[in-house]
Amino acid sequence: VQTYEDTNGGPGLTEGQQYFYEVRAYNATGQYSSVEANITISSTIIQFQDDFAGTTLDSAKWNFANPDSTYMDMAQNGNYKIQPKSGSGSAGLTMGHNNINSKVEADVGSGVHVFGFDLRTELPSSANPPFYAGIIKGDPATAITNAIFFIRGNATEAAYNMWDTGKVNTQDTYTLDTSVTQTFKIVANNGSLSLHHWNGSSWDLMTDFGSGFTGNYRFFSTGVEGDSRYWHELDNTYITNQDYS
Repeated sequence: VQTYEDTNGGPGLTEGQQYFYEVRAYNATGQYSSVEANITISSTIIQFQDDFAGTTLDSAKWNFANPDSTYMDMAQNGNYKIQPKSGSGSAGLTMGHNNINSKVEADVGSGVHVFGFDLRTELPSSANPPFYAGIIKGDPATAITNAIFFIRGNATEAAYNMWDTGKVNTQDTYTLDTSVTQTFKIVANNGSLSLHHWNGSSWDLMTDFGSGFTGNYRFFSTGVEGDSRYWHELDNTYITNQDYS
């Protein structure tokens, strides 16, 4: 047996509850072995989750800001897509001001929290970062420099960066195809933050942002450049209180 699913008699497990399991083997005649393993687990508490189903942004989960609507298209359709309009606006007008950000936050300086998300982007060639998506402390319109974010580099290279007051990480790169949907998680562990990518079978560490982070962070996604060739789609966002392999 490689996997086991427990629905606790139908209604499912209780979040945050500890469960105890014993593992035994048995043969064709029904004879059981001695206990081979004892396992104790605690079910993960999902603090926030949104798969952007449908075409209407959930106002109970997200704050929405698009004052520069003539510069930016923002819409939900099974994911959340932000796409600048060609020939209008500039990074200064759109960065941070046109955004969605989650109403649920998690204190990255206390305990373990995982911010998970999927991201697909489009950028025809190397250029300045056309968008930001990740987690932020405060309102993106006024606190863009308090962001841990993921940046599209080019067709095969994901560029990422980190801003936080007193902490600046220069842009680094990580090779993967960002034109298809990729899965990421930002892990907060008592003030330490790290960014990871799912390679199809396990998590790869992209970068360790270091320690000393405090305060409540939330998801955010925002557009930057005034060129419709540059867009990104955010999907399957969640915050949990435990990390996982």
